[in-house]
Amino acid sequence: MSEKPTESYRGPLTGVRVLDLTRVLAGPYATNLLGDMGAEVIKIEDTASGDSSRATHPLLNGISSHFLNLNRNKKSVAIDMKHPKGRAKVLDLVKVSDVVVENFRPGVLARLRLDYPDLIKVNPSVILCSISGFGQESSLRDRPSYDVITQALSGAMSVTGEPGRPPVRLGVPMGDLSGGIFGALAILGALHERTTTGRGQRLDVSMLDGLVHLMLYYPIDYLNAGIVAKPVGGRHEHIAPYGVFEVADGYIVLAIFHGKFWRLYCEAIEHPELLTDERFIHAADRHRNRAELYPILDKVMIMRTRAEWQELLDRVGVPVAPIQTSDQVANMPLMREREMFVEQEHAQAGKVFVSGRPIKFPDRELAPMTPAPVLGEHTREVLRDLAGTTAEQLTLLEEEGVVKSAPIPD
Repeated sequence: MSEKPTESYRGPLTGVRVLDLTRVLAGPYATNLLGDMGAEVIKIEDTASGDSSRATHPLLNGISSHFLNLNRNKKSVAIDMKHPKGRAKVLDLVKVSDVVVENFRPGVLARLRLDYPDLIKVNPSVILCSISGFGQESSLRDRPSYDVITQALSGAMSVTGEPGRPPVRLGVPMGDLSGGIFGALAILGALHERTTTGRGQRLDVSMLDGLVHLMLYYPIDYLNAGIVAKPVGGRHEHIAPYGVFEVADGYIVLAIFHGKFWRLYCEAIEHPELLTDERFIHAADRHRNRAELYPILDKVMIMRTRAEWQELLDRVGVPVAPIQTSDQVANMPLMREREMFVEQEHAQAGKVFVSGRPIKFPDRELAPMTPAPVLGEHTREVLRDLAGTTAEQLTLLEEEGVVKSAPIPD
């Protein structure tokens, strides 16, 4: 039986405190994942305007929908880290934190005197995860990097799009997301190791490393077999029939990757002669002769709608799915069933939807996620409770512009 939700249990990382110095996407996505698993995430933002992604369109009552989604389950503390008193307050928070995450360009933390040697002076067991475009020690460390730069250099764009057409950027920002995913994974590994060694460590996560790793067989095929990958379009380069087909009212995908599915498919479309056609009998035959196979199947697939194909092929167990638009995904019954979109009440934006937790914990019922913070919403609370700052000291720091607190609601 599932346990009752409690305010204290937010996931398996309950009790882990993360000091989040990140901004925009790669770093905030890493800490977003940690927060989803229960970590207390304290987001340090500059006192002027905070994380620049707060202003990314679309805006809801002046705050970004993107920011609201990436920064749920976090607390906002606004500190001028360049000011000596601001740096001191950050170090006070490092003392009581398990993990520090940052995605500045390499060298910025050193200039702020908040690099790993500075952190371990106040907390020898702290874990510092640095997420950057090319890595902390690489020859390209000083080069600026964004998602599209990572996509280009990793080769991902070279295999995306239709043959004979210009390269296409992945619609999902996988360059940034790879940094976030591998950053969170690295932190989990370091936390586990610390349970036996008692020591923290530095973690160097490169967005380019991450996306190249996700390229899987493409660069490895070249190194092992000399094969240079080309754009694969909507169909698989090694398996046929596999990929996109136009139907009467849109597009669907088929995933016929072994003989059982091929037999069931040919019988369902009422073309059993394809099963005995020497060009298409085995998977290797279908791949070798795909230029002849696809025109035959294209003429068949265009004759029915997405719903008709889904019903027919589901009935016989052939893998099939419609290519859905974002509104169709948002309204998909399965997404409601899996609680992948959650409605929250935000102090500034009002009622908003954010992504649900992608990892489920069937034996524990977690406390509800908290909305993304307004800038400086938790400055006074965090500095008072965790950094030993008195009310008088907080007032003085606010007057000096070292920290900023959100206005107290009426």
